[in-house]
Amino acid sequence: MQLQETLAEDMQLLRAAMPVNVELRTHFSPDVPPILADPTQMHQVLLNLCTNAAQAMAGAPGVIDVSVATEVVSTQPHPAGLAPGRYVLLTVTDTGGGIEETTRKRIFDPFFTTKAPGEGTGLGLSVVHGIVAAHGGTIDVVSKPGQGATFRMFFPAAASAPSSPVAPSEAAARGTGQHVVYLDDESALVFLMERLLRRQGYRVTAVTSSKAALEAIESAGGAVDLVVTDQNMPGISGVEFASVVRARWPQVPVLLASGLVTEELRVRAAEAGVREVIYKPNTVDELCQAISRVLAGVR
Repeated sequence: MQLQETLAEDMQLLRAAMPVNVELRTHFSPDVPPILADPTQMHQVLLNLCTNAAQAMAGAPGVIDVSVATEVVSTQPHPAGLAPGRYVLLTVTDTGGGIEETTRKRIFDPFFTTKAPGEGTGLGLSVVHGIVAAHGGTIDVVSKPGQGATFRMFFPAAASAPSSPVAPSEAAARGTGQHVVYLDDESALVFLMERLLRRQGYRVTAVTSSKAALEAIESAGGAVDLVVTDQNMPGISGVEFASVVRARWPQVPVLLASGLVTEELRVRAAEAGVREVIYKPNTVDELCQAISRVLAGVR
């Protein structure tokens, strides 16, 4: 696949989802070689990094630059520890507050976060690191407090262009028009997940409040195939929301996403009628697999 072509549509969606005071710019070099990659997971990488970059602005005006270029590594030592060869370099740079050294050393660790309780668990960059590594690539970050941050991902160039488009991962189960209501209080995530799930064949109503989610189910006459809800939301938890949904529409299954899944949460979720609990932020593949499992269980 040609990375810049795959990411071009994402950039349009991200621009629409970004705060009005954040400028999103692209720099795609010509004649970049193709890479062997799963397009769905490349979407996930860009989504996570740009969402994090926007959050780094902390409400202030700023710029996010996304670039794709060719990196040729000779026999000389390379800062990212790459072996000699050709690579496709994906770079995401922001003008946010930057990252201090002690934090920078741990940002790819699962569950490490600098956010306040209930605002996230730091799995976004861990997911990015895992995807890049699974594609034989390398990721590093350059940042100093007050000077923004630059994330660089190096993917080995493919020997030649693919003869036909590479299909998304088989693991990303496709829908057949089922109606999914997706609820999360992060507007950028809601905006993009709606479109990613639509690409997978689902009919999606994506909202940022429990009130809007209930109204969507009501307007559909309860004819909703699945509700996906975040656990940590202002005013009402995902478990509490699931209880409301199941009381009014017992035929509608609920899938719960949480950054911290404990046995206590699983028990409470089961008591509320939740069909399955998954980790958040999850990859699109994992979410689609969970959706497919839940839908299969209600047919």
